[in-house]
Amino acid sequence: MNKNVKIQKWLHPPFNSEKKRIQEGGIGLFVEDCPSRKSWKKAISENRVLIDGQLAKTSTWVYIGSEVSLTPKIQQKPPPSKLQNQCDEKLKIQFENQDIIIIEKPPGISTIGYNKLTLNSIARKYLNNTIIHPAHRLDKDTHGLVIFYKNHKASIWLEKAFKKREINKTYYALVEGELMGEFLEIKTPLSNKPSTSIFTKIGSIDWPVHDKATLVKINPISGRKHQIRKHLKQLGHPIVGDSIYNNGIRYKGHGLFLSCTTLNFTTPEEELVNVEIDLPKKFKRVIHKLDLP
Repeated sequence: MNKNVKIQKWLHPPFNSEKKRIQEGGIGLFVEDCPSRKSWKKAISENRVLIDGQLAKTSTWVYIGSEVSLTPKIQQKPPPSKLQNQCDEKLKIQFENQDIIIIEKPPGISTIGYNKLTLNSIARKYLNNTIIHPAHRLDKDTHGLVIFYKNHKASIWLEKAFKKREINKTYYALVEGELMGEFLEIKTPLSNKPSTSIFTKIGSIDWPVHDKATLVKINPISGRKHQIRKHLKQLGHPIVGDSIYNNGIRYKGHGLFLSCTTLNFTTPEEELVNVEIDLPKKFKRVIHKLDLP
């Protein structure tokens, strides 16, 4: 709602002037909205100030008796972030049947949580389905495949399948340094629970900051929180870009080099589900240097 007032007297010195520029003569008229010359100039630049019904400029004169109107400030929404724009694109659905949906999660977004922007909230919005829910999680900075269930029946069998290790997942990671050995199996417990990760070396390349980096394929047998990242840290080869489990020096600029690229399992209806996606673009340099397909 517009605020209107007629100048009865000058409320800011000098008090004996015949006329003043609006940014001078307006001081004191709307104390909460425009308490200073700077705030008046800003309101004028936003075309919010009228003098006797005419749009004001900083060169506009006002007199005793001039009518000054101030229109409300328009509350503009902040521009969408790069991540918001990325997530506003069409969801990358890699598989769907009557019970489940498998979605490719971009890095930098939580699978689920209290933030307004999560993979779960985006999926519900764009699929117009408030029932779907992720059956497992990927870390915020991890790229890869996430299974969503559509109904109670699917939630039950997926929970059982994960407990029985019937959901097979394959990850790829670029780790710091040159990994010795072609095949490693780590069984270090995490949070006092049995935890197993199997690592297969693909190849090593020259890499900034760490001199060398190694691409590894990972098959986690269990699914503890941050399991892969913790096991690689224990090996002395943290994942490149890891902001938590690193050796004090971190390669920055491209995030965490960890991706879940493959899921395979069999549904209760004996449907074999095998979903595989490409590594994200940040792995392009690695793939090129190792001459991989």
